[in-house]
Amino acid sequence: MGTTLIIGLVIVFKPLHSIKFYGFEYEDSFISAHVASQANLAPFVKDFRTHGCESRVNGECISVSSYTGHYITYSAYLFSVAKILNIKKQYLIHKFGNAILFGLCFLVVFIFYKDDFVGVTFMVVFISSLPVLYVFNSGLIENLSFCLALIFIISLHQYLLKNMKWWLWTALLLLIILVIVKRENLIYLSTLILINPKYLIRKYTFWIFALFLILTQFAINPFYTEGLEASYLGRSTFSVDYFIFQFPTYLKAFFRFDGFFILLIFILLARRPSKKSGILILIWFSFILLYSFHYRGQYAIEAGEITHFESFRYMFNTTPLLIGYMIFGKRNNQMFQKIAFSCIIIGCSVLIFKNIDMLKEFGREEYAEYHSINDKIDALSDRGKRIALHDNFVLISMLNSNSESIDIFSAQKNFLEFHLDQENILINRFDIIDIDAFNNDYEFEEIESLSSKGVKVYSFKECF
Repeated sequence: MGTTLIIGLVIVFKPLHSIKFYGFEYEDSFISAHVASQANLAPFVKDFRTHGCESRVNGECISVSSYTGHYITYSAYLFSVAKILNIKKQYLIHKFGNAILFGLCFLVVFIFYKDDFVGVTFMVVFISSLPVLYVFNSGLIENLSFCLALIFIISLHQYLLKNMKWWLWTALLLLIILVIVKRENLIYLSTLILINPKYLIRKYTFWIFALFLILTQFAINPFYTEGLEASYLGRSTFSVDYFIFQFPTYLKAFFRFDGFFILLIFILLARRPSKKSGILILIWFSFILLYSFHYRGQYAIEAGEITHFESFRYMFNTTPLLIGYMIFGKRNNQMFQKIAFSCIIIGCSVLIFKNIDMLKEFGREEYAEYHSINDKIDALSDRGKRIALHDNFVLISMLNSNSESIDIFSAQKNFLEFHLDQENILINRFDIIDIDAFNNDYEFEEIESLSSKGVKVYSFKECF
C-alpha cells in the first residue's frame, strides 16, 4: 500500500516539481498561492473572502483588492502548509499542499477498501486522466474541494455500512467544511437523502449540524457573491444562454481520452448499480447541470464558448459523486473484473506517459507566457534600476518578483499611474489593455527583448 501510494505521488508531482506552474487560470490558480506566501493571513481576508495585493512598494503590500468568488478556506490551508513546512519558494506551496491531499485521499481509500487489485487499479485509472494531473499540479481550489468531498462520501458510506455514530459526526463535519470551500458544493447536502430522513431527524447530531450549517452560511452569505458578480458582469450569473454552449463541452469531457473517459468506464465496470449509487449518479448529473447554467468567466460569456481544457477543473470537482457510484454499488463478478481491469491498466499505462508529456508542455507554456518575463525584469533591477512595474495580471508579478527595487501596481484598462523617478514598465498580458487609449498621456515603446508571442512589454513616459 505504501509503495503504491509513493509511486502515485511520484507520477503526479515529479514532472513539474521544479517548474513554476500554477495552472494557467489567472486569479483562480494564483490567488491562493499568493496569499499563502504572505507573512500574515489577516490583511488578505475580509468577509471570509480572499483578497490579493494590488500595489506593492519597497517589498510591502500597501493595498489589496477583492476576489469575490473565492472563499478563504484553500488559501488558509496552503498558508498553514507553508508555515508548518517552512516552504520559501512560492511555486512549491500548492504542490506540497496538494500532495498531502492526494496522499490522504488514497490512504483512506486503501485503508477502508482493502481489495488491493481494485484500489490499485482505481489509482492508476485516476492518475492516467489528464484533467487529474493538471488540477493536482495547479493552485486551484478544486484540490481541497475534491479531497474533502471524496472523504465525505467514504464517511457517509462507512456510517451506512457500520451504523457507528462517530462516522455520522465525521460525515457531517466534513460536509460543513465542504460547503465553505466552494459555494457550489452546497449540492452535497442532497446526499443526506441516502440516510433515512425519518431516522436522521431524530438524531440530535443532525440538528447540531443544521444549526452550524445555517450559522456558517448566514455569516458567509453565498448570495452576496452572486450579487457582486452579477453587478460586475451586468447580467445574471445563471442563464440558459450559458447552458447552451457549456453543457455539451462538460458532457464531452467524460467521453474523451484526454478527459475522464477511462475513469468513467472503470467506475461503471467496477460495480453494478444499486439504489443508493443510482441516487449519487443523479446528483452527479445535476451538478453538471448546475455548472452548465452558471457563468464560468467573463471571456467565456463574450466568446459564447468554452474549450475542453476549461472543463477540466469544473468536472474534476464533480468526480467524488461519480466515484461514490462505485463505492455504493454492488460487486461485479470478480473474474470479469480482473480481466477488464487488467486491460484497463495496460491502456492507462500508455495514457500516463502521453499525459505526462502533455503536462510538461503545459509547464513550458505557462513559464514562457507567464513567468519568464518577470525573471528578465528582475535582472534589470539587479543593475541598480528602480522600476515601477504595471501588470494587468498583477498577481503573476507579485508571485514572481522578489526584488525590493521593483514596485508593482495593477494596470487597468482605463487607468495607469505613472511614477516619477522610476522606470515605468507595462506588462500587457494577452493584449487586454488598449495602449492607444493612453496616447494623450503617455508615450509607449515596446521592449522586444522582454516581449513574447502572447505578452507585450512596454516602457512608457509622460507626454509633455
